[in-house]
Amino acid sequence: RDSVQPAILRVGDTAHVAVAVVGPDGRPVPGIEVRLHAPIRQLETLGDTALVALREGEAELHARPMRDGRPIAAETTGRLALRVQPAPLTRLEIAAPERLYAGMRAIARVRATTAAGPRETGPAVAWRSSDPTVLRVSGAGGLEAVAPGTARLEASAEGRRASLDVRVVPNPVVRLELRPAFAELAAGEVVHLSAGAFDADGRTVEDAPVEWAIEVVEPTLGGAARVDEGGAFVADAPGTYRVVARTGGRAAVTEIHADPRPPRRPVELLAHRPLPSGAGAATDLWVLSLIHI
Repeated sequence: RDSVQPAILRVGDTAHVAVAVVGPDGRPVPGIEVRLHAPIRQLETLGDTALVALREGEAELHARPMRDGRPIAAETTGRLALRVQPAPLTRLEIAAPERLYAGMRAIARVRATTAAGPRETGPAVAWRSSDPTVLRVSGAGGLEAVAPGTARLEASAEGRRASLDVRVVPNPVVRLELRPAFAELAAGEVVHLSAGAFDADGRTVEDAPVEWAIEVVEPTLGGAARVDEGGAFVADAPGTYRVVARTGGRAAVTEIHADPRPPRRPVELLAHRPLPSGAGAATDLWVLSLIHI
């Protein structure tokens, strides 16, 4: 039988292991060695008496009895489920833009550090803005620049706090262009959209962040589509889609029509011959021909 204290560990903790091999009568069996085995990525064994928790998650510790260097029997292996929890936070930092245009949105995140290094899973964070009339923040860290000014963004988690001053400045963007204005492609193909922001003098505003959204105009087979932060659009199903780019109070629209994927064309096997050994990576030669329908 085996026991591990504590059964729940934190990353970086060392636990001492006590293993007893007993017979049917409940007495210790002499001449038996025990070897510990654990998932390499989550636990590290220190000889046959201790282990170190390396990463978060569920893990299973195996205690295997040995005689003369060989396992006695598979059914005698002891198993114990362990849960490795995050190490306590030592530092919290906010990762967010320090300058925003009025009317724009952004996402704030935290970098959580422990004595064992960066935290794998993010902690539950409470967000606060010192002046919601300048900067609003949601419970998930969503930022909205309301009006010019400076506000302090604050984050707290597990007894640690961090802050960042965010400056909201007037929005210079008066026009947003989206290219191409129209596109037609097959479902599954990708089209790269480009959004340009301009000020009153026609100069490009390089640091204007763009938000993307998709509206289904004429759905077919579900009408599913995606667009990433860089403007790469792909339709998973045929249909007509309206892609909207926004920055502050400005918006631009393009329409994309996705046709059904081309049907698969059957092929005909014309010949097949094995190649002699040493001819290269390929071992067979196949000759195929498309069948015209």
